[in-house]
Amino acid sequence: MLVQNLKKTKNIDLNKEYLGFWDSSGGQNYKNSTRTLHAPKTKNIIIDNDKKFKKNFTGVLGVNCDSFIMTTPNTRSFQAGLILTNARKNILDNPLANKIFNELLNNVNLSTKYVKDALKEKRPDRKEIIEKINKKVNDETTPYDNFAKNCKNYFKRLDFEYNTDKVDEEKMKNFLKNCEELKIRVLCQKEKRFNIILDNYRVHHSAYFEQVSEILNINLIFLPSYSPDLNPIEDVWRIIKKYVSNKFIKSGKDIVNHYISKFYEEVTNSSLYENWLNEFTTICLKS
Repeated sequence: MLVQNLKKTKNIDLNKEYLGFWDSSGGQNYKNSTRTLHAPKTKNIIIDNDKKFKKNFTGVLGVNCDSFIMTTPNTRSFQAGLILTNARKNILDNPLANKIFNELLNNVNLSTKYVKDALKEKRPDRKEIIEKINKKVNDETTPYDNFAKNCKNYFKRLDFEYNTDKVDEEKMKNFLKNCEELKIRVLCQKEKRFNIILDNYRVHHSAYFEQVSEILNINLIFLPSYSPDLNPIEDVWRIIKKYVSNKFIKSGKDIVNHYISKFYEEVTNSSLYENWLNEFTTICLKS
């Protein structure tokens, strides 16, 4: 069953295509402490860090390409698409393509403020809202409980400060439109195909994520369900978390610096994925 699920990797030629392992991790300072040493037979004084910090990270452990890590505010579909795009940008061979990717990622129409302002302009005016509510009020077939609930949901959808689903939906539309205008698909077809091994997190199976990966010439290869031990990047997260747990974290920036520096230190170790390659690929890197 295991070999069957990963049979796609048997066709990967690591001399012609890129391969990487994708995963996300939450970095936080657990009950870390600093210790002060005293004379023999006296106890250490432990000072707890009362402040708690948490950051989300997504990384790609590259086999025959550069590894990559970035902090993310969340792991929703739109954000996952941006991470995927940054990961692809990280291994572009064409300098011109790199410039166009910068234009894609920095487009103002992907900013939350731009999208909220655009949505507010499309929002129905007061008269239209009142007419819609009156229509529901005069509809005798609408139960009172349902009416109250519908009104609450209706106004919630109009409040774009909190309706993150609608904001993300508009951002995804803008991103796909930008990709089309900048001919990102054409650029990426001229690049080496990027094979990414990843888990079955529901966002990875979303239509948007799969559409973005297709545009970027990225081949998604999913691990069998409930098998994190088959993803070598999990070992990297494990090492980093152990390392961070022994540090006294002073701020959110501090935990980011520790995570990123330790990540790039550990991903240079090819032993993380050598056994995986021997098991699941037929062509390994040339020496």
